[in-house]
Order: sequence, then structure tokens, then C-alpha cells
Amino acid sequence: MAPASRDTEWTAWMLRALAGDAVAYRRFLLSVTPFIRAVVRKHCRHLSAVDGEAEDIVQDALLAIHLKRQTGINRVQLRLGSPRSFGTRSSTRSDGTGIASACRSKK
Repeated sequence: MAPASRDTEWTAWMLRALAGDAVAYRRFLLSVTPFIRAVVRKHCRHLSAVDGEAEDIVQDALLAIHLKRQTGINRVQLRLGSPRSFGTRSSTRSDGTGIASACRSKK
């Protein structure tokens, strides 16, 4: 799926989820989780971290999404971009650290 259509689909599901649609939230999570997992594993592998450590970061990211969803935001646009954009300064975990630093700290 092209990034633009994926972002549009994820945004639509999240907006429906914010309106109380549990099925849309489940679809969002089922779609976004493999993307997050692939990005995190790529960066952790680059830093010689093991997959178990990567999975901890994936769970942190999913928890952050869930908690932010509960803040009452009624407009959202999800633009995750390509996996290459992750691991940058804007890619932060729920504890404020980036993916790259999280992988390094677990070594």
C-alpha cells in the first residue's frame, strides 16, 4: 500500500475509533503493528540489539498510541512516512527516548 493511502486509511480508522468504533480501532492496531515492528526491528538490528528488545519498544509504541488516543483529541492525521524516517529525533518512545537510543541502552 502506498504511504499516502495507508496514512489516509489509518487516519480514518483512528477518527472512527475516537468516535467509539472498537472495530476501527482493532483494524488500525492490526494494520499499524506490523509496520511499527518492521521499523523497530530494522533499527535495532542495525544496532545489534536482539528481537526481544525490539518487541519491548514495539509494545511501548503501541501503549503510547493507546494512551494518546485517550486524551480526547478529536482531529488526528497519522503520517508515519517511510521506515527510513524512523529512528530520527522525532521517533520517540513513551519514555521520551528515540528508537536508536532505546536499542543502544539495552545492549
